[in-house]
Amino acid sequence: MARLLVELAERADSDALVRGNRGHGPLESLVGGSVASRLLQLAPYPVILVPFRPPNGTSPADSDPAGGSLQEPRGA
Repeated sequence: MARLLVELAERADSDALVRGNRGHGPLESLVGGSVASRLLQLAPYPVILVPFRPPNGTSPADSDPAGGSLQEPRGA
């Protein structure tokens, strides 16, 4: 995925790449690697990582990076 993002950014003649980052734990990074860390290695230009912040009272695993929560509403 990281290589594809770099290729697309190069085709678009980008000056920088901005990407959201959910901040997976060390085990997930060790097993599958991190797209964000791979972007930092591959991109020939600045990479800006924007941290994902889940809604209050939820964990990152329970949240949708698009902004919604994947949990059932409280009291439902």
